[in-house]
Amino acid sequence: IGLNLLSLSLVPLSLTMIIRACSPLSTALLQTVLMRQKQDIAWREWLCMCVGVFCASAVVVAQSGGLHGGASKTFYFGVAMSVASLFSGALDFVFKGVLGTGSVKLNAMDTTCYMAWPVALFTAALGSVLSKPVSTSWAAHFAPRMTDLEVFRRLWETNPAVFKWVILSGLLAFIYNTFVTFMIVKLSPATTAFAGNFNKAATILIALLILEQGISGSRGLVVLFAVMGNITAFTFYNVLRNRRKQRQVDSK
Repeated sequence: IGLNLLSLSLVPLSLTMIIRACSPLSTALLQTVLMRQKQDIAWREWLCMCVGVFCASAVVVAQSGGLHGGASKTFYFGVAMSVASLFSGALDFVFKGVLGTGSVKLNAMDTTCYMAWPVALFTAALGSVLSKPVSTSWAAHFAPRMTDLEVFRRLWETNPAVFKWVILSGLLAFIYNTFVTFMIVKLSPATTAFAGNFNKAATILIALLILEQGISGSRGLVVLFAVMGNITAFTFYNVLRNRRKQRQVDSK
């Protein structure tokens, strides 16, 4: 989550989402390597996922200004953080799959709880020590750099009512992560990753057409067709997979 938020501050939303739309391939690869099990994926389905990744790469090249573009180092760092976020999310899915289906066999609630506590303690320790730049308005009233602990203390002094929304968002996040873990155990990490692609497709189109500068020029057309190609490739992956599963059921 942290890497994803960092990438959102460095590159356009549509670019971040198109990279994260490649999560079925990264999850399937890590599942194959780490769980040491052959994936139930036909070669046509692998091909569809590879085409989707190729389209995502085309978006990165187009938004960087082309093959000889002059994008800043910040842009490429944001792309690297998006890719790191992609594989971190895939690793999280695979790890939850191992805990839920391996020798431990934890249920979704236990898995979410046991993973939440170390993450909360680790991020709280870092947030209490590391200071970072704050917004201009906060810098004018308090300090140009603050730790997360100082931000929480100042927020408690100025508007303590906002913490009820913080608690509510944490509760909703816990429920969502428990549901995702349940889906990973019942289906598979790769299938759950693909299921999350539908909201990404809508977010990409909304970001391109409304939130960002829209489609203009030759590079804009490349981005549009690459986005559509990415969405189509992973959609075909699902269609081919469902047809193959249905044929297997009919043959029994």
